[in-house]
Amino acid sequence: MFKFGTVLILGTVLLSASARAQTPVGSGFTYQGQLRSDDTPLDADTDLQFTLWDAATDGEQIGTLLQVDALPVIDGQFTVELDFGPSAFVGDARWLEVSVRSPAGSGPFTTLDPRQPLTATPYALHTRGVRVDDAENVEINGVRLDSEGQRRVTFLDDEAGLSFPSSVGDNAPMIHMFAAGSSNADRMVVAHSPGFSNWGLRYRDVGDVFEFVRVGVAVMAVDLFRQRVGINTNAPESALHVAGGVRARGGAPGGNGIFNNGYAFAGSNGDNDSGLFSVADGEVSIFTDAQERVRFSNAGMRFPDGSVQSTAYRGVRTSALVDFGQIPRGAQVSQTVVIPGAAVNGSVSISPSTNLPPGLGILFARVASPGLVQYHLRNFGGSTIDPPPFTVHVTVINP
Repeated sequence: MFKFGTVLILGTVLLSASARAQTPVGSGFTYQGQLRSDDTPLDADTDLQFTLWDAATDGEQIGTLLQVDALPVIDGQFTVELDFGPSAFVGDARWLEVSVRSPAGSGPFTTLDPRQPLTATPYALHTRGVRVDDAENVEINGVRLDSEGQRRVTFLDDEAGLSFPSSVGDNAPMIHMFAAGSSNADRMVVAHSPGFSNWGLRYRDVGDVFEFVRVGVAVMAVDLFRQRVGINTNAPESALHVAGGVRARGGAPGGNGIFNNGYAFAGSNGDNDSGLFSVADGEVSIFTDAQERVRFSNAGMRFPDGSVQSTAYRGVRTSALVDFGQIPRGAQVSQTVVIPGAAVNGSVSISPSTNLPPGLGILFARVASPGLVQYHLRNFGGSTIDPPPFTVHVTVINP
């Protein structure tokens, strides 16, 4: 009658990091045991069959039957390599059932009782629910809940982190936010901390938008689908949409290298010296090709010739009803119109609201004194002219 003595599961030997990179760890393990016949250590070539079970009795068989023929058993001791596949050990208890035929090749197999419980060593590849398959994929079947009830990986060392190898060419994504789909719910990609989980970076799958959020409200958005950026808005309506003020560095065009001053408008040749710049406190200038064309300040609008315009429109205008009465043949008459703001030496334009009678013409008009325009009419006809009252429109362009 065959029976077991002490049975020891040695398990797969773990390799160093460098050795493992050359020879990946498989799912097999080394099984070593002692076999006795009628209380005497067995010495013979022996056939052995091994099956894996999920219970000490009855239960379900895990994987397939493994058979080793003509295995030398010396002084009762034998050692064999077993591999039930990567899915055999997923963290649950396992028992090994052994059947013996000795001498090898003679008679039926005898199933030994009881089944042998496997100790923890084979689970070095599958520690407490973490399983590594032959392709070196890591699968987590059970997740430890931390003190706040969240499923996550927590580093206890504040200097710990994740590192990925350097590479050349195309790379696989470091993180997949979703397993599949295109209409997933919004997901925080990076959050400040468990206590501030609504501060950080969020991804909006519907619309393909990354959002920087503050207390759950987007303060900046990068719209990947429409290629737009929004600041203080999560729905940008242009390539750059700023819902608030914008501040640029002061200085002449081209200053600070790639961190150019002001607001430059880059052309097809990378022009960065045309745009809006501030070369002095309280002044804003428009440049083209690094040349200042207009400067705005408290004094007004200054042009390259040094002239300054302090008002948006230099002209003043008014309308007045005039009545000259009878004008004898060949006579010259004049009248004045008050125009506030009219300056001496300004250019005067007079336009009557109706056609003048034949023979009557406007000789000239001028700013006789500040705010007062004087204009002259003459009767070029052969008789007295008595024009009806009419309206004149007077415009003065100040120097």
